[in-house]
Amino acid sequence: AGTVRLGASQTIGNYLLPQLLAAFPEADIRVEISNTHKLCQQLANFELDLALIEGRSHLPQLQQQPWLQDEMLLIAGANHPLAHYANLQLADLENSQWVLREINSGSRELFEQQLAPKLTKVGRILELNSLEAVMLAVEQGLGLTLISKLAAARHLNDGSLKQLPLALHFPRQLSLVWHQQKYLSALAQQFIAFCQQYAG
Repeated sequence: AGTVRLGASQTIGNYLLPQLLAAFPEADIRVEISNTHKLCQQLANFELDLALIEGRSHLPQLQQQPWLQDEMLLIAGANHPLAHYANLQLADLENSQWVLREINSGSRELFEQQLAPKLTKVGRILELNSLEAVMLAVEQGLGLTLISKLAAARHLNDGSLKQLPLALHFPRQLSLVWHQQKYLSALAQQFIAFCQQYAG
């Protein structure tokens, strides 16, 4: 009974959420798919009941509960010159062109915090607000990307994208988030419990 207003970041919304919703086929769950920053703002304004996000919430009024582990991969199109390297060094990435999600997305935040500071020079960035658009642009040779393993799996399997052999790992935490002062309905609590069971 009742309605749950659920937010999901793009990686989760496109690649994990359908499996979760299948366990609640008759429930009234209304979904907003957006970037992590916007979802956290909506939670803070009580516009959503809960959200599944990548990265961290920076708002103290939100309760964040670890959920699943994901990994960000350095990816190139199959015909990109770096796709044929057996061993890749950070120096090989200098001045490379990039295809990235928009500012305030979880994946862009991870790029800015964990990879970009290791490079002396970051080349031109093509900014797109859709994961599929990012991957299709990378397939066309428009640049490299740092993207979720969950999102890239199908493209890696069919060979249209290739993971580059950089000896660095970029793990990230997926989390459940809600406002500390938000009353969670029985349906919302059931959904949270199911998500944790799914993770287990």
